[in-house]
Amino acid sequence: MFLGQLQNVQQTTASTSVAPVQFKLNAKQVEALRVMTDRKSRHTLLLGGARSGKTFLIVRSIIIRCFTYPRSRHLSLRFHRTTAEKYLWKQTLRDVIDKCFPDVGFVQNNSRLVLTCPNGSTYWFGGLDEGDKGEGLLGSDWNTMHFDEISEMPMPMVMQARTRLSLKTLSADRKHECINRTFASINPTFKTSPIYKTYIEKFDVEKNMPMPPEVAELYNWYRINPADNIENLSADFLQDLESQSEANKRRFLYGEWSEESKDALFKMSDINRARVPTMQEAKSIRFDKVVIGVDPAVSSGAKADMTGIVVVGWVRPSYSDRRSSGSYYLLDDRSLRGTPDEWAQAVYDAYTYWKADLIVGERNNGGDLVEKNIRSVSRVVPFKSVWASRGKAIRAQPVVSLCEHGDLHVVACLPDLEMEMTTWNPESGEPSPNRLDAMVWGVTECMGGGFKEARIWGCV
Repeated sequence: MFLGQLQNVQQTTASTSVAPVQFKLNAKQVEALRVMTDRKSRHTLLLGGARSGKTFLIVRSIIIRCFTYPRSRHLSLRFHRTTAEKYLWKQTLRDVIDKCFPDVGFVQNNSRLVLTCPNGSTYWFGGLDEGDKGEGLLGSDWNTMHFDEISEMPMPMVMQARTRLSLKTLSADRKHECINRTFASINPTFKTSPIYKTYIEKFDVEKNMPMPPEVAELYNWYRINPADNIENLSADFLQDLESQSEANKRRFLYGEWSEESKDALFKMSDINRARVPTMQEAKSIRFDKVVIGVDPAVSSGAKADMTGIVVVGWVRPSYSDRRSSGSYYLLDDRSLRGTPDEWAQAVYDAYTYWKADLIVGERNNGGDLVEKNIRSVSRVVPFKSVWASRGKAIRAQPVVSLCEHGDLHVVACLPDLEMEMTTWNPESGEPSPNRLDAMVWGVTECMGGGFKEARIWGCV
């Protein structure tokens, strides 16, 4: 039925003055749409490389569902509301409207992130970590839920959110009931991830057993890669992906799931064993120190390196525990590829959001440039330059030891950082990734130096 919704949209628009859809999908998107509208399935995962059109297709499909079922309610989520606003609301949604529905009289509420259609349907955007706060996103009932970048989301939170997929809505002619669905998108990570086990292996990670056939048939998936969306991508972008490490090409170019590297510094089993499942649990912890680790890019532009920006929290050990240096928490990964002004602002935003005590930045490549960039945003934040006098693998070993002993805790999911931690091989000859370097700087700073010293070092 859903494949015929383009015709239904045109019928609906006749009574609502909405322009019909003129946008043409590419061949892979057409096939993906068939998978998304399968009569038996209810939970579809679109996986593949970067910029392959996965999220565009999902958002477009949800808007069509809005047209088909008057007064229906739909929700797109990222893990954080800020990233939902930045990437989904301000970028993907605008792109979909401009290309597919340029003449529709939508009402857009930019403060609440709500798109209202002429027939009364509403399409909401938000963060999974909001819970039932704010506008009650996860306390309301929905016809569609979209989990964008689902690898960033703890699976228990996703499953809990899905319990709100319960709204009963009829089509405009009142002949068809809306089939409630979830859509998810991902750049594949590891085969050990709960996403792979749930959607690909049809394995119930909560009950630790295979799904029964009647449950397994509710899940399906489809792969779309950048090469399938080549008409909308620049040649430079594909060339950049081709030049990436093998691990990054596997994930962002070919859209393939990875096996854990046996030669990597960190092991996923160690990370999972000490993981803090939800951000809510982390927010209840009283940290003795919070540090922003920065590994700067020395160039800018489309082909610039990533600037690693990782937030690390530290809790001092009990006075009776003389063998531990404390507990270390990887709270946030705000790494980006951008201009010096952009990454300096991102560092400052992380500093203020987490009420951090110190920013530490590597001085080797950038010299005093790192501090100058940050000072252009704020003259008073405490900053400390660090100098890499030893090899990166040697410098990371104390942090690896923390992870092996269960003292390094990843909060919720930081998939890009975790991928770098568990795939980079020091013997490969490839440069160490920026997120990993930033994390090591942050943890290393927490391992040494007192709280008061950290607060005043580098202030002007």
